[in-house]
Amino acid sequence: MKKFLNNPYLNIICRVILGFIFLTAAVAKLGDLNGFAKEIGNYQIVPDFLRNLMAITIPWIELVCSIFIITGIRIKSSVTIIGVLIIVFNIAIFIALLKGLNINCGCHTQIMAEQVGWRKILENTGLFLLALFLFFSKNTKLTLENYIIKKSAFAKMAAFRNLN
Repeated sequence: MKKFLNNPYLNIICRVILGFIFLTAAVAKLGDLNGFAKEIGNYQIVPDFLRNLMAITIPWIELVCSIFIITGIRIKSSVTIIGVLIIVFNIAIFIALLKGLNINCGCHTQIMAEQVGWRKILENTGLFLLALFLFFSKNTKLTLENYIIKKSAFAKMAAFRNLN
């Protein structure tokens, strides 16, 4: 199990897949904030006064977290946030199913409109499993954060050597 969680190539593949999916979703939503606000309203869960606030904040959260996941900066924090979003999205889809709503999920606004349904819940569950894998993965070899830390450590060692 340790070998599986510490595989650097599997780690980067999962980071790119999860990050790219949320990056494209964020860009699509940012390109049509009004449309995304309407998609949120279609769920009939969120009060009207929160709809626009959510339509503005969710895509930016997705954008920042997806960039961090892809580049390997604060991976655990980013996948935790994405994981919580996925859980919230699945709950919203489940409620829409219980209400019998025939609506688009709002994942990518109108660009790649998908109906809410069990298929979407399964897809989101798969994304959650990717986030879970990345959360428990201890591999940081192919991350920007690791590169910055190494550079910083080498810079400190070089500065220390120059002082002596």
